[in-house]
Amino acid sequence: YLAALAVVPVCIARYVLWSRQPERAGTAFTSGDRGGRIALTWRWAIGLVALGHLLAFALTDVVLIWNRHPIRLLLLEGSGLIAGSVALVTLLAMVLQSLCASDQCGAPSPFDVIAGTLMLIDVACGVAIAWLYRWGSSWSEVTIAPYLHSLLRLEPSTILVTRLPFLVRLHVFCAFALLAVAPFSGLARLVIFRVDRLTRRMVAGGSNVLRPAWWAIEEWSTKRVRPLHSIVRNDEEEN
Repeated sequence: YLAALAVVPVCIARYVLWSRQPERAGTAFTSGDRGGRIALTWRWAIGLVALGHLLAFALTDVVLIWNRHPIRLLLLEGSGLIAGSVALVTLLAMVLQSLCASDQCGAPSPFDVIAGTLMLIDVACGVAIAWLYRWGSSWSEVTIAPYLHSLLRLEPSTILVTRLPFLVRLHVFCAFALLAVAPFSGLARLVIFRVDRLTRRMVAGGSNVLRPAWWAIEEWSTKRVRPLHSIVRNDEEEN
């Protein structure tokens, strides 16, 4: 619950504080959008994995019905395994690139190191689970998905996951830990940059009513999040 509560307020605070900077187009937020083919491949692969997890959580019955047919089950499992493997390989490549370039670009912030480590462990666990404990798209729908649903109902049922294999529990733990750390790391910068670019395009193409409304929201939110500036200031300076 603490991890979930940290995501939205901190990301909003970082976005609003950054959006008030006149020179934001040249700030470190844009640096999170660099990468080349390896980073682009990783984003697509991890995006597909995240989308699959989200659909499995939101459409539990649909996934179980889909998996009743062996061919469709193999197609779903194979797609997830391929996407996860590509995400793992490209993530390792980016970590190696980061280590080689650390002398020239400076050391990453502690939050970036923690987030990267958690991401690497989480993706590696996911691929290992797909290999060792097959048909995860089916058994997770009657174990992990109900557990997550119980969290949303504010009635956590830990018995659903306590007897699962260690790798599965580690996978879930790293996901929650990453959720808590991500708002303070470069992952948040990447998301914020893309959200800002999308909203700016929408406002630029909107009506004369939409622009003043957006500016009013920005001004109001800036006043509300300034007390949080001390929380994120140190991280911004490091990056």
